Amino acid sequence: MRKVLLIILILANMAMLTVIIINPSGGKTASIQEKTDDDGNQMKNTDKKDRDKTEKNDSEQEEKDDSEKKDSKKKTEESETETEKEEITEKKTKKTKETSEEATTKKPEKATTKKESDPSKETEKQTEEQTKTEQKLPYEDSIGRPAATDFAWLIEASNGELPPDYKSLGKEDFVGKWKAEYIFDGVWELVYVTIDESGNITVEPYQVNYGEGWIDEIGESPYHFNGSFDVGGVYGSSEYGNMTLYSFYESYGVQYGLGSFTVQSGETATVGLIRP
Repeated sequence: MRKVLLIILILANMAMLTVIIINPSGGKTASIQEKTDDDGNQMKNTDKKDRDKTEKNDSEQEEKDDSEKKDSKKKTEESETETEKEEITEKKTKKTKETSEEATTKKPEKATTKKESDPSKETEKQTEEQTKTEQKLPYEDSIGRPAATDFAWLIEASNGELPPDYKSLGKEDFVGKWKAEYIFDGVWELVYVTIDESGNITVEPYQVNYGEGWIDEIGESPYHFNGSFDVGGVYGSSEYGNMTLYSFYESYGVQYGLGSFTVQSGETATVGLIRP
């Protein structure tokens, strides 16, 4: 009997198989079969409950894990959001600070620019420059036309024969426009000579005489000498030659000048100036 029950329990635990037991003594096979069925059903129910409980626990654990994951994700997102907010706030603060510093730095420059571009001062400066440009040199428009008769005194003066009442002129009296004559060997030339405030000399051709009468040169291009004031006179040089005006004086309200003009070829002309 014990042997039979042991076999039943072992088989029931292994696969819940139905065991047909042959009892040599006979008489209790049916009763044992019923008990075996009841025990098998009971074990099936127990296993099912255990499985259900395990599945329930697993499900609860999964829900718990999901909930924890969601909470963790939510916290992470909240943390990231806070970090982003802090970064944005920091950037705004930095930008505001930089803007403020830039405005503080540029403020003096703006004031300087405004001062430099002050319309009233610009207008005043332009007016001064225009006035300076428009300011004409002495005798610029009132010198009259040169003529050979204006220089009848030139040969005597170039030989040192000056009028007894002559008075030497200062540098400020050299400036302006003059009628002038060059006397080369056999050539006479009438021109206008202008001396500016820096000592530069400009010569405008008017007439030339090669011994056969005067020929107009009005309209010919003027030629310039880079000049400077010297003691008692003016010195100028250019590609045309060198001009030295060494004596300026006044007699009976008329101003005179004496000098020489040496051209590139080496020829030298006597130069006389007069005005008005």
